Amino acid sequence: MKLFRILLGIFLILLLVAFVFIEPVDITPYFETGYYKTTRAKLDSLTQESNPLNGELQVGFSKVNFTPTFILSAEPQKLGEFSGVPLAGYGNRDGAIAKQIHDSLFVKCVALRVENKTVFLIALDLLIVPQEIREAVTSQLQEFFGITRVQLYFSATHTHSSLGGWGEGFVAESFSGPYDSRVREWITAQVFSAVASAKENIAPARWGFGSFNAPNFIRNRLVGKKGRLNDAFDFLYFEKESGQRGIVGFYGAHATVLSGKNMQCSADYPGYWQRAIEAQLPGSTALFFAGSVGSHRPGGQGKDFARAENIGLALADSVLSHLAEFSTTRTVTLSPLTLPMSLPESQIRLLENWRLRPLWGQKLMPIQPSVDLQILKMDNFILATTPCDFSGELALHIHAAMQQKGQHTTISSFNGDYVGYIIPGKYYHFPEYEPRLMGWFGPYLGDYTTEMLLRMMEGY
Repeated sequence: MKLFRILLGIFLILLLVAFVFIEPVDITPYFETGYYKTTRAKLDSLTQESNPLNGELQVGFSKVNFTPTFILSAEPQKLGEFSGVPLAGYGNRDGAIAKQIHDSLFVKCVALRVENKTVFLIALDLLIVPQEIREAVTSQLQEFFGITRVQLYFSATHTHSSLGGWGEGFVAESFSGPYDSRVREWITAQVFSAVASAKENIAPARWGFGSFNAPNFIRNRLVGKKGRLNDAFDFLYFEKESGQRGIVGFYGAHATVLSGKNMQCSADYPGYWQRAIEAQLPGSTALFFAGSVGSHRPGGQGKDFARAENIGLALADSVLSHLAEFSTTRTVTLSPLTLPMSLPESQIRLLENWRLRPLWGQKLMPIQPSVDLQILKMDNFILATTPCDFSGELALHIHAAMQQKGQHTTISSFNGDYVGYIIPGKYYHFPEYEPRLMGWFGPYLGDYTTEMLLRMMEGY
């Protein structure tokens, strides 16, 4: 009888805990929800107010170093000085401190001006663009120059061997190491400097875009050959009348050539690509935007830094060969659009069809109720930026839809918010890392986001 009471007590406690902390996954079709209707209303309002800009293009370039300076003294004194920093990207590093540099880290910017409107393409050699850094940079730029969020198009190279320590909370610190406010302050200052410098560097220019397939350097890591592969390498090219040039590359292979065993700061293969472009085109500035990296890992031959170099140099050679027969234009129709996309409730799964109640999910992983989707149309080229690891398979769907309308699309990740992985709903019940651990908002976020991007592009 005593044992029965103990077992009954344990059962009732477990039942109470389950009632308080978990509930079934919400499978309400997204198009029947309030968050969907809210976003549709925002988009309808934005598209009525948006007007394309037509005219001659002016551009500005900048390149600002944010490689940490490691010093041996007891207490670093200057901004950018550290006794050591954690590297962001792999949980198995357990917050270990790095004290060595393999290659330098940069934030780079291209300013694009048509008529009296300027937008900025900003790429950082970081894992992601942390929301807190994006917010701090935006606040400072608005205070000093009147530049607002809708003018800023962020991305990261997604290197897993760059500065960590920029995030607070259990989840952020699991991937980026112990929080260090000086890291956030340092990166913010350098991004601000990059945007300010590009703004002052603006001059008349010509531009064009290109694309080629690079299947040797990318694989579908979620389902292998059973899935689709987005192997396109897209690029924008700018050339001023002075001869100064800028190139922005977009590619979907995760920058994970270097494993969690690496403890040296590095931009991984995107760094090799940038350095190769700038070496072959003296005086140029090369930016790398992580493309639709969801479910896509790097391919290539070799190991560690040798493999990263092989990938970066081969991709750079392909870009340069395409520039040999490349046409540019002086004018452009520029159409920027930023949509605050309302999010569903948190759906952090504990079991196959059971989630942590949204109240507790939000405490574990605080995320704002809306995040930004952005597109930038330049004639028939469309750049979309997303707040996630965006699926290469979804990007192919969008590309095919817009190609029928004579438009070329490229989709980048890590635009200054982060909501995990956005992948096709058909993989929601697949017991792998991306859908199970990094899919935080239920089975329909991929369909929902894809629809909104297509509507923004006027392809839906």
